[in-house]
Amino acid sequence: MKLLHHLFNLLDERMDASTEGRFRLRLNAEHPIFAAHFPGRPTLPGVCTLQLVSELAERMAGRPLTLRTAKNVKFLAPIHPEATPEVEVRLSMDGGRVTAQVEDGPVCHAKLSLRYE
Repeated sequence: MKLLHHLFNLLDERMDASTEGRFRLRLNAEHPIFAAHFPGRPTLPGVCTLQLVSELAERMAGRPLTLRTAKNVKFLAPIHPEATPEVEVRLSMDGGRVTAQVEDGPVCHAKLSLRYE
């Protein structure tokens, strides 16, 4: 299931020759996933972070991608949609290799090193 236009909306995107991208996202705090994860303290699930990075990588590549390996995935700070309604995702692509950081100002929420085909 695609998360764009459901769990998050794209506010701004800047791509440089399909190798570098910056995306500003707004999370939908009313999405049902937050009612379950976690009641009273909604938190963006790690798997949703991985999926949104994959969807943004597909936008950069201009085609569907299949995730093959997740070599390094670090969740450094939780994302609470009420406290952090917007995040920036920075992507770098080199062939099928993607590195991504999910940030909110000085706070880095996640770092990912992924391989697609």
